[in-house]
Amino acid sequence: MNRRRPAAALLACALLCPSPASAREDPLRPPASEQPVVSAGSIEQIAEGEMVMRGDVDLRYGELRLLADTIHFNDATRIARAEGNVVMMFGKSQISGDRLEVNVETRLATIWNAHGYVDPDIIFQAEKLERIADDKVVITDGTVTTCTQPTPYWSFHVGRAVLHLDHYAHMRNVAFDVGKVPVIYLPYMVWPMKQDRASGLLLPNLGYSRRRGSFIGNALYLVLGRSQDATLYYDRYGRSGTGLGFEYRFVPSSHGEGMLTGYYVNDTVEDPLAPGEAQERTRYRFKLLQNQQFRSGYRLLADLNSVSDLDYFLDFERDIRQTTSPIISSRIDLVRNFGNYAFNVRADRQDQFLTADTDLTLQRLPELELRGRGIRFGRSPFYLSFETSAGVFSKEQEFLDSGLGFVRRETTYQRYDLFPTISASFTPTPWLDISPSISARETIYTRSVLDPDDPLSVSGQDDVSREFVAFNLGLVGPRFYRLYGAGKGERGAVYKHTFEPRISYAYIPEVRGGERIIRFDEVDTLAGDVHRVAYSLTSRLFAKRPDRSPADAAVDPDEAYASDITGPTQIQAPVTDVKDLPDEMKEALRDDVRAPSVGAVEVATFDLSQEYSLDRERPRSVSTVFGLDGVSETRSAQAGPVVATIRYNPAASASLDVRTEYDILHDDVRNVSLSANLRSLRHGYMRLSWFLGRDFEGRFLDEAGRQLQPGCAADPNVFCERAFVDANQIRLIGGTAFLNRKITLDLEGSYDLEGGDLQDQRYRLGYNTQCCGMLLELARRDFETIDEIQYRFILNLRGVGTFLDLQGRPR
Repeated sequence: MNRRRPAAALLACALLCPSPASAREDPLRPPASEQPVVSAGSIEQIAEGEMVMRGDVDLRYGELRLLADTIHFNDATRIARAEGNVVMMFGKSQISGDRLEVNVETRLATIWNAHGYVDPDIIFQAEKLERIADDKVVITDGTVTTCTQPTPYWSFHVGRAVLHLDHYAHMRNVAFDVGKVPVIYLPYMVWPMKQDRASGLLLPNLGYSRRRGSFIGNALYLVLGRSQDATLYYDRYGRSGTGLGFEYRFVPSSHGEGMLTGYYVNDTVEDPLAPGEAQERTRYRFKLLQNQQFRSGYRLLADLNSVSDLDYFLDFERDIRQTTSPIISSRIDLVRNFGNYAFNVRADRQDQFLTADTDLTLQRLPELELRGRGIRFGRSPFYLSFETSAGVFSKEQEFLDSGLGFVRRETTYQRYDLFPTISASFTPTPWLDISPSISARETIYTRSVLDPDDPLSVSGQDDVSREFVAFNLGLVGPRFYRLYGAGKGERGAVYKHTFEPRISYAYIPEVRGGERIIRFDEVDTLAGDVHRVAYSLTSRLFAKRPDRSPADAAVDPDEAYASDITGPTQIQAPVTDVKDLPDEMKEALRDDVRAPSVGAVEVATFDLSQEYSLDRERPRSVSTVFGLDGVSETRSAQAGPVVATIRYNPAASASLDVRTEYDILHDDVRNVSLSANLRSLRHGYMRLSWFLGRDFEGRFLDEAGRQLQPGCAADPNVFCERAFVDANQIRLIGGTAFLNRKITLDLEGSYDLEGGDLQDQRYRLGYNTQCCGMLLELARRDFETIDEIQYRFILNLRGVGTFLDLQGRPR
């Protein structure tokens, strides 16, 4: 057979390839480079321009290649009919079947009992497949998937589907199968087949909430151009109403990006004036984020937020940090840095919900700020730094007055501030540093507070100014150090252990004019009449490790980690790129590939410090204890608590911080905090924090645990007892993976060790394969005013997106 193949190929070429003369006579025939080339066991001509090829037939025509046991070819029609072990290959696609009919010039074909692969990443089986255009395929009674397993994890069984490559797949009578089991039926479905962004209707989301009932939502994704797109959302709640939302993303230039989101719902909530009855309420949230770098050197940062009410976060947001925050803030910054100077134009707004009866709104409308750093006076050791600003400010308070109801007080004023500092640094010996500085501050306000003792006082028309001068002196030394590890000329780590005492002195005379100023930010809350000294002993351990050898160097991240790596908090899409990893895993990746030879690294630090007041009228330690009769006893000391801090960083991916305060009045430890971080691409990540705040003064509580005023024991009709309630909480966030990161598990939660309450908890279990990802999430929040369970199940299909998103929040 092998001996006959070359002869058969020559015979096929003689029969199929025209002579030069005939080629000149027929200008419509393709050039010789695109003529069929055949290799077969035997070739039989059954008519003029018509032949049958048998035995391992290999027919090539340009980029088309056809393999079969038997091929019947008609030179006039350019039609090839193949039977037996048929395989057709063109481009990146490959299709097999029992029999096939194809036009070798147009490459239009029909294949029966077809199965194969069509770019991009579409695997199919069909009773019949028709290639009706270069970019369009019709499937009849078949299955479509992106899974490579013999029995795919998921597939769409379709009655008929038109696959328009690089556009969409239009499928009818669709059954979604998990394994071999049908789960969902859809009469019609559109599936984007673009590797780039594609406009289209996204798959629906389902959910349930005890208050809002069941809901169904869908979204329309729109590509508006190369640099912008939008998503429109529609949600229908069974008990509340209809929700409408949008997300608009834009890239105005190569140095900027932004996103505008909004959501509106005509909600049904409980009437606060008529408990048990419902009322309609308009609820919304809008957010604008933008980061833009201009050619002039200016940079714009915008984060604008607007929300109808604080309970919106409780009802619609899943992030625990947002649902428990009492502040809604917005800001715009226009920044320009040049040399030692920085210019900033800032406008912001902050809404604070202080209590159920008190709201506070602060606005900067706007403020201009100029800063300077490290401006040296000639060749002297003295340097100038300064902060100066001018702005318009608004402060609005709304509170409940027992006699007047809700009262609103608002004031708008200007503030001008100048804050220069002159500092120096002297090193008379290598082991001693001396750093003196002197600062002055002048702040002018165009309005003032009428009653400084009333925090809700109205403001007056009188302007007021505040001045102060501050003196600071820092001494570091004498320093001692010792080197350990590899000697000179040896390869190995070198360690440096240092020991340095520090003393800092601060003196700020009494601030004049500070009692009548309007409090807005940190500029207005500077402490005056300060006269104290702080001293500390600090021991540090530095390490300098040798360079990695080429054999030990980290490999390319894209090659080192398989495509099915997935982050515990980003299961929505099977990971196909390292950039899709969660933040913790990105840090772990940087740790793994980061060069360790960047110089000396601080491995461990131990610091012991204390402050001492030189003003006997302002002690650093004060403790007031009330007796059962309401009489108080106050103890004080000039020295403050002794603070010990330990920091340990054995590697870039691991750290441990411990801080404790020793109360000298009660001769015991008052506060302890611990923070530990670990992250590894192989093992996962963990963040542990613990805080203990001990109550030495005690408080008076009733039977329900509510706090009472001192002296409550004097009333025999009131239950009152002294209790010592410590703040003792631990928080854990962690995640890990199994089976080459196909199974991911992560959790987070806060536990009150004093009360024995697990206040918030969240568990996520993910399963990820080459073609799909699943996430099961369960969360519980249990606070004084919140007790609810959240759940979510996400099914993501490669090439399709989020196919199923079930979520709910029973309350």
